[in-house]
Amino acid sequence: MNQLHELGPMFEDFEVGGVIPPLPAVTITEADNALYRAVTGDQHRFAADASAYRAAGGTNALANPGLVMQYSIGQTTNATRRAIANLYYRSVRVLRAVEVGETLTTTATVLGLRDASPKDGQHRGKVWLGIQTRSGHGTVAEYERCGRRGTCPRWRPSSGRSG
Repeated sequence: MNQLHELGPMFEDFEVGGVIPPLPAVTITEADNALYRAVTGDQHRFAADASAYRAAGGTNALANPGLVMQYSIGQTTNATRRAIANLYYRSVRVLRAVEVGETLTTTATVLGLRDASPKDGQHRGKVWLGIQTRSGHGTVAEYERCGRRGTCPRWRPSSGRSG
């Protein structure tokens, strides 16, 4: 991946196979769980009741799966800050439960690029990303997301740039 602009990458900064520099890891706490529940109203039983989760086989308190995905998505904002539009999320797989105290890291890899039609004289392109979130206990979630990005004003599309 090319050098990042101050506010995030433009379309021409991405390269197929490039890995976006990761944002700092985050450790999920009980306070995170409680705040997430208070803000969203999500009452996931095992995330709200640690004793019920432990009785079902958990070893600690369960991190709310919605919170885990919010952190995962948030850890990819360095790749999407300049997005004109987030077009889709797909192939979302939450692979295992995450417990309070686990530290999450997320990587984003560029899977493909495609020029898009200019609008109001601005060239644009689509960036397809593969996202993987891990903790010290292995992979937590995997998914893909695609966003439309603008380009620097002097940039012109190459012929057939796609991936």
